[in-house]
Parts: sequence; C-alpha cells; structure tokens
Amino acid sequence: MPVFNTCFKRSALLISAIAAISTIVACGANSDQTADISGTGQAVISGPISGFGSIIVNGVHFNTDDANINIDEVHGRTQQDLHVGQWVTILATMNDDGEATAKSVEYDETLKGRITAISSDTLSKTTRLTALDQIIIVDALTIVDSDDGLAVGDIIAVSGIYDAEGQLHASYIAETLDIESEIQGNISDLNENTFQINGLTIDYRVAHIEVEEKLKNGLFVEAEGLFFNNVLIANSVQQEALADEFSTNLRAEIEGLVTSIDKAANSFNIQGITVRYDNNTEFSDGELDMLDVNTEVEVEGHINASGQLIADSIEFELTDTDEIKGLVEAIDTTLNTVTIDGIHYWVTIETIISDESSAELQLFSIQDIRLGDFLVIQTTLNQIAVVL
Repeated sequence: MPVFNTCFKRSALLISAIAAISTIVACGANSDQTADISGTGQAVISGPISGFGSIIVNGVHFNTDDANINIDEVHGRTQQDLHVGQWVTILATMNDDGEATAKSVEYDETLKGRITAISSDTLSKTTRLTALDQIIIVDALTIVDSDDGLAVGDIIAVSGIYDAEGQLHASYIAETLDIESEIQGNISDLNENTFQINGLTIDYRVAHIEVEEKLKNGLFVEAEGLFFNNVLIANSVQQEALADEFSTNLRAEIEGLVTSIDKAANSFNIQGITVRYDNNTEFSDGELDMLDVNTEVEVEGHINASGQLIADSIEFELTDTDEIKGLVEAIDTTLNTVTIDGIHYWVTIETIISDESSAELQLFSIQDIRLGDFLVIQTTLNQIAVVL
C-alpha cells in the first residue's frame, strides 16, 4: 500500500538560481508543452517571456526557427538576444494539433532613462524607481539584470505595462550605457511644438515623424531623444500600437492590467485594446465581479471588424506571492517539482525561471537545477494536494 504525504501544492511563479553550488549545464526547454490557444490559423500574442526553447509566452510554447525577430526596430536578431521577463508581441500560426509557430517576434523597450529616485513601499513590498519623471514599480516578479543592483544615476531599459494611474509595472529591467532616452504612450496636449506622454513633455520640433497619418491626441507612439530639464527633446517619434497588428477575425491572447472599465457596456481596456465580454465568456481563477481597474488578466478571443477583442475566456493573473529561499533537497523532472524544506513546488510552462548565478544561462530550466542549489521561489498558494 503506497504511503501518501500531504503537502501544499504551489504554482511557482518565479524561480531564480542565485548561487549554483553544483555545475549548471544548459539542457534546453523547460517544458515540452505546446500552445493552449483555442482554434487554428493566425494569432497575435502579447505578454512577457517566461522561458525559452524555443520561446514561451502566456503559457504557449512557440517554435521560432523561421521567425523574424525584431528588437528595438532592428530586424534579423536572434533568440539569444531576448531575455526572460521582456514583454513581446508574437504573430504566429496555429495548426490543428495545437502547435504554434512564430512568424515574427517584436520587442521594444517601454522606457529607457536615468534613475533619479528610489524608494521602498513596505506595505506593497515593492520598490519604486523614478526615471523620465515616471514611476516604475519593481516587485518580486521583476527580472532585474544588474550586477551590483540599481542605484540613482543608473541608466535603465524597462519592459512592462502601465496601470490605470500611469505607473509602469516592470517585468524586466536592465542597465544600459545608452544615454538616449525613450518612452511609449498615448499623445495628449498636442500643439505645434510639444505633446505629452503620461505627463512627460515631448518636444518634437526636430524629430523624424513616422506615423500613418499625422500626430494627434490619443495616438500611441514611441518617442526617443535626449532628456534635459524635464523635457524629452525627441529625434524620433514612431507609431507603436499593439492594435496595429490586428486584423478582423485574428485570434488573440493578450495579457495586461485593466486601465479602464465600463461594466454597463461589458467592456474594459488593456494595453490600449477594448475588450468585450458577454454571457458566453468563461472566467478562470476568478469571477466577473473581481474585474476592476488594475486587475491583471489574460484574455483570449478574436478581433472584430472594429478592432475590439471579443473575449472567449478571461483568466485572472494571481499577484499575491510568497517568497521561499533555500537549498534544493529533491528534484523530480517527471512531475516537474523541486523540494525545499520538505515542500514540493510545481514548475509549470508559465513559471518564470531565471538563472542569476555566475553561469547566467538563457536556456535555464528545471533540468538545470541540481541538488544543493540555492533557489529563491515566488509562489501562489493554489490548493491542498496529495503527492505520492
């Protein structure tokens, strides 16, 4: 008769190998799962990279062998130039077997600038950075690529999403030596010399303008230039909307924070996209009454003729996390679990796995974790489970 041990089943959101006691060797993908987007044909996916082999976004495993990878407007880059935590947009094809093949992968920094202030919020367990007069939220799930930690005066490149208050929630931050600043957002207060993005004044008088029609309030753009006296002197302004990738009947899976909501109209906004839901929309990890501004959700559906995302399903992203630190006592690569202090932690296709040891492996997976490695794990408590 088998002996069962009762333990807490936890979904590991982020596993970071801080110091590898044993030698770490890259072994490829962290899962052999494939796409979970329903339907076939063309699809657009927007979300942060959680792993590689080829690339994993929103729990979908994409083959990138023939994909055009575009990073900061430079075509022909490789997967090795991407990092876990970076927010990307993928155009893909889906077949009847649920396999996903990326046609293109687009990554562009959300913000780049010099840190002018750093503060801690003990209540929310976050750190707040100020750069380009913008508030950047750094939480337990933010991947920070820095050898010595971040400090006032450092220039950073940030990938993430804005909340309803205009704060940028960072999924990835890296130090950079590039002195040119950059910001993305919707134009407001446009006049013949300047406009604003999220309260930052952009002087575009000498900028190269690249938009479909003309600059106008509400247009989502990326402005690049030099930040001086609290003004960004732009040398380039380009249209950069996720909606530009949309076409009628295109399948879509978009992750983001709800920035506005109209419950009377059964609609809300994420990443500048209007999402509509109805009685046929399925909700997971939450109920309809939980839907509110700054709620993080993942929406799957199709694009209608008006460019709106008609939701087939809405999944609530779990944001309350616990942090566990310790040495690995056991690894099961069949069940995809690691054990610390007698507790088993499940590693799924959506688990963000980051190697912060000296090896700094990009293709870092549960296969690379060794007994005795020191891990930092962010988890959400799901349910009580019985484990053999």
